[in-house]
Amino acid sequence: MNEFVAGLLFGFAALAILSGCVVLVYWIKTRKKDSAGSKVRLLTQQYRAMTDSAARDIPVELLGRPEFIASRMEFRKIEAIEAELTNEADRAIAQKLLNDFFTLDDPWVKARAAKALYPLDPKTAVGQLNELAKNSSPFVQLPGIWALGELSSDRTLEILMSMVWNKNPDVQKAVIRSLVLKDTRQQIPRAYRQKVKDLLNEVRYKTDWIL
Repeated sequence: MNEFVAGLLFGFAALAILSGCVVLVYWIKTRKKDSAGSKVRLLTQQYRAMTDSAARDIPVELLGRPEFIASRMEFRKIEAIEAELTNEADRAIAQKLLNDFFTLDDPWVKARAAKALYPLDPKTAVGQLNELAKNSSPFVQLPGIWALGELSSDRTLEILMSMVWNKNPDVQKAVIRSLVLKDTRQQIPRAYRQKVKDLLNEVRYKTDWIL
């Protein structure tokens, strides 16, 4: 084999390796993108089921699904704290137990615990929910938005209003849904009613949302 042929073969081999590397990098990036997209799609599918679960109304057919079991078990613990530690003498114990849930990784559990803590310690509860709602991950944001929509206060309403134009469509829809529900339930303080009405009208005008 002369030097020309050897060089040619070496060049083809190098080109093949380079092409393979490019394909591999593209594949890895595509997988990451697909994985992120799948996570958001799964989050969207789980949103209704988890909010129903947090509200103690999870559909029976979902109870056995593994992605809901851990959260549901923690929800039951939180519900027990709400039911049992209702006396003034138990207030400190309830606060301590509920605060312990904020050390867990599951954002749904954190949101549910904050909702339960709110009557005992509004500042801490809203602070926790604000952190969830302003997180960079939609997976973390949606539970916080759900819980903020369940609470009736000026601060929770202000947080939701500040997120109406979120760039993530799933997050934006969750925020708008919460505001619409609060309006329907007449949970919006008088001082904010016109502001919320104007904001929803602006959303209706600038987006495809039918409110």
